[in-house]
Amino acid sequence: MLREPEPGLAGTVVVADGKTYDGRIESIDQGKIVVRLDADTAVITSVQRVRGVIEEKMLPYGSEARRGGPEVRVVLVDGSVVGGCLVESGGGRMALESPGIGRREFEDSQVKRVIRFPEAARPVEARSRYLEAPSAFLLRRGEIHVASTDVVHVTAGMGATDFLAVSVGSVVPVLQADAYQSNLQGSVRAGLTLARALRVAGGVHFTVSGGGKSAGYLSATATYGVPAAHMTLHAGPMFPGANLLGEFGDLGLALCGSLTVARWVDVVSENWVSRSQGDTNALLALAARLRFGRAAFDVGASLAAREAAVRPWVGVTLDVTP
Repeated sequence: MLREPEPGLAGTVVVADGKTYDGRIESIDQGKIVVRLDADTAVITSVQRVRGVIEEKMLPYGSEARRGGPEVRVVLVDGSVVGGCLVESGGGRMALESPGIGRREFEDSQVKRVIRFPEAARPVEARSRYLEAPSAFLLRRGEIHVASTDVVHVTAGMGATDFLAVSVGSVVPVLQADAYQSNLQGSVRAGLTLARALRVAGGVHFTVSGGGKSAGYLSATATYGVPAAHMTLHAGPMFPGANLLGEFGDLGLALCGSLTVARWVDVVSENWVSRSQGDTNALLALAARLRFGRAAFDVGASLAAREAAVRPWVGVTLDVTP
């Protein structure tokens, strides 16, 4: 739990009576230890009184969701330290769980301090969609993504829970084609994990046209794989950007895939087929997704089979979660 103090080590210094200092050990000399708290403040104490140092630790993003509770270190009033996941807190007591020790409960009067390890910065993955089509990877609870796909189609999605997501979107009116009059779209999608690598989702979608007409649709999605490599089969409404490019009908079938080829680069493929008013059309698209922190940029091309025309595909996703 505690590392032996040594010069240069940064973290939380725990003293015998449970007192703690957040800083960096500047020096250890002649039985004295100097802890630098900031540019102007340092604490000098006896080496014998220092139990050890809880190192600064950055957990991978999503650790809390995967493990059921935040990773913490609890400093007790006697100076001892207990670590694990905080699974219960309230009513004058708390409970920790860890693989080695199991569940341990403490009264609040026993606890001097709770040190929660922060998660790493949230990297935007855009796993909830490919280019226009959705995947069965839903946004986590509280996550908010704003995406502009194919320049003119803008959507905002939010994870209401870890298995329920809502979104709204629109085609920028000034760039809207005369034959395409859908100004507002929205959806509510729910998903679950059937197996370790198999996720499914279903959705209810609506669209409202510029003339006030509205329509509703259902969709079904199955995604197989892991975030770094997965494929999706999606049946449901065509998305505004795809409609605008390929003049598709209202409903279609999409086969999509995503593969991480470098730490910050994905290759994304999306392929639609649709039949409307007796005509069949297909849209084939391939793009590179470049991920930088909380933003992802899509650069690629699409081919509308009926028109035999290749068009550029440019998109951006921003994670604006507070």
